[in-house]
Amino acid sequence: MDDKQEVKQHRDISPDILEQITEDALSFTHSVKHIALVVSAISDSLPPGEERNKILSRNRKLLALADDYLTCLRLKCDNLQPQPSRLQLAEYLREKTIDLHSTDGRLFGFTEIAIDIPEDLHIEIDKKVLGVIVDNILENSLKYASSNPAIRISATVSNAADCSLNGKQEIEIVFVDNGRGVPENELHKIFEHGYRATNVNNIPGDGSGLYIIRRLIERCGGNIHAENNKNGGLMVVLKFPEKQHKG
Repeated sequence: MDDKQEVKQHRDISPDILEQITEDALSFTHSVKHIALVVSAISDSLPPGEERNKILSRNRKLLALADDYLTCLRLKCDNLQPQPSRLQLAEYLREKTIDLHSTDGRLFGFTEIAIDIPEDLHIEIDKKVLGVIVDNILENSLKYASSNPAIRISATVSNAADCSLNGKQEIEIVFVDNGRGVPENELHKIFEHGYRATNVNNIPGDGSGLYIIRRLIERCGGNIHAENNKNGGLMVVLKFPEKQHKG
């Protein structure tokens, strides 16, 4: 079943049932987040070290899972409406990576996340939507990383002649890691719902993260693609249309 068939199937469900499903999902998400906050408060009393880092990392995964579940439901029910605001992209990503370093045990002391973005580059986008996109991309980079993970985030604004989005000005955000990459003949499949590359071995996952990212970016009028780096790792390229701008 493709995405359009899935959406049509959900639209055929009565509004009352959809409303009940959404309410149940919200209740579930709020319960999970409440548990996560309690766990976080307890972990604050633990001494710094590997055990505390593991708890923080797993707690963050629990929160991300709840958010992904609710986002995926809203996308499938076609009732997710982004609320854009103007963000200074470099500053937002610095805050995001500082938050990740403080809550994800895999980043403590060894993961390099470099941000190469002009300070005057702004993007007009729903902050929560961008957060889900960034979290999922970084989560994938860490999950399939080498023993010394390194991630670089850059962004540029293209002139109209260089753009691929209906001839409009666009902003391009690029995430590059040094992980295992994806088999070349599977790159076009990794944004499909439930698809997992054949080289992930026994690493846990359900194949929903990149699908959610693609749907969110499309909802914002953009597109996404991935390609392997010549020296190893994966490059994920996000493009958004002209309302995202520099200034």
